[in-house]
Amino acid sequence: MASIEAWTLLLNRYDNKRLIVQSHVQKLLTQTVHQTETAVGLKALSVLHQPVDKWDAIIISIVATRFPREVRRCWEVEFASPEIPTWTKLK
Repeated sequence: MASIEAWTLLLNRYDNKRLIVQSHVQKLLTQTVHQTETAVGLKALSVLHQPVDKWDAIIISIVATRFPREVRRCWEVEFASPEIPTWTKLK
């Protein structure tokens, strides 16, 4: 009986999609700019069936705010178009 309770506790702790997704999103919001880490975080969320392919505007806004000033200036010049850039273009 104790093993069933232990198993239930483990599942509640480690098979909680809400907490897992929340953890990955929090990492995206708090990390410094590093494209590999961002891509890994997005891949992890994609595996968890989150629609990251629809998040270009959100992800770009998050990442661009963490650019160093000069990189941000170059980014704004490079993508001065009124069109919303894609994550693919940013990479």
